[in-house]
Amino acid sequence: NRAFSSPRSFFLCGCCDPLVFSELSWFPPSPFPLWCRFHMATGSDDHTVKLWDLRRKDNILTYPAHSRLISQVRFEPVSGSTLISASYDATCKVWSTREVRLLKHLTGHEARVMGIDVARDSSFVLSCSHDKTFKIWGQDDLLGL
Repeated sequence: NRAFSSPRSFFLCGCCDPLVFSELSWFPPSPFPLWCRFHMATGSDDHTVKLWDLRRKDNILTYPAHSRLISQVRFEPVSGSTLISASYDATCKVWSTREVRLLKHLTGHEARVMGIDVARDSSFVLSCSHDKTFKIWGQDDLLGL
């Protein structure tokens, strides 16, 4: 996995074929710790979430995240130490951004999860599903946030 670049664009590759990205999330630079600056996460139709370091122009972590397409990925905004993914497999997952480790598997939707967002203070995650419901996942539901 690697990234090719020109002065204004990146072409991200995984394995042999170019990836079809369904979602990406950018972790903003400063005032965040140096280790997480310039990171971007992508979710794709190959069921993985990839964490990219744009300074190194390389994929640094690949999460075998879900059993179906990844519909959305979001960094936890306070420290960037976790990443949340949503999928057509009707689940959301909370991942460590420092290693390939699942912190929490959020289940409860009956159809594909279409969107997620994280509160600015990281106190909860909101998910919405094709089953016409939304869920608020509070601190009791979440690990690592």
